[in-house]
Amino acid sequence: MKPGRYETVEDPETSWRCSLYLLWLSNFIAVLGLNFQWSFIPLYLPYLGGIFTRAVGVWSGAIMAVIPLVERSLVRCGEIPK
Repeated sequence: MKPGRYETVEDPETSWRCSLYLLWLSNFIAVLGLNFQWSFIPLYLPYLGGIFTRAVGVWSGAIMAVIPLVERSLVRCGEIPK
């Protein structure tokens, strides 16, 4: 039987691997893009208002210091107890 117009005949062993590689690549690109934004935080903070130019370094450092704490708490809350 020939496949129809929208039907494809693929080997199940290779189709999930192709999907896995594409998902991994798209996730890697998304995380890479999100990590590049942190270098622009000191430039963006004065436009939010209420922050003096001298305090930009302090606030950007505070934001960078809090991120690991938030990550740890999210990982702990997301874990399933055994």
